[in-house]
Amino acid sequence: MMLVQVGLSSLLILTRMIYYAYYILGPTLTGYNKMIGSFLMSFTTLLYYANYSKSFYIYTLSSQLFRSIFIERIKEILYITRTIHNRYSI
Repeated sequence: MMLVQVGLSSLLILTRMIYYAYYILGPTLTGYNKMIGSFLMSFTTLLYYANYSKSFYIYTLSSQLFRSIFIERIKEILYITRTIHNRYSI
């Protein structure tokens, strides 16, 4: 589990670092290349911030215990929501 997280974190952070280094140190972009560069900057920024939410998805996909507890909590929330809704319905 830890190896998967470290590998995914490295991949998500390194893509941003590599493109940002190219953006700063590379040639000045113009026209179509500037548009592609802007897209890549936005995309790598999105990947960089996805690093902070990856743990939830990794644990949900790989851990049976985490999935079962997560599903139980969702069922409890739905039950409470239905109870409140039924209590205050006209």
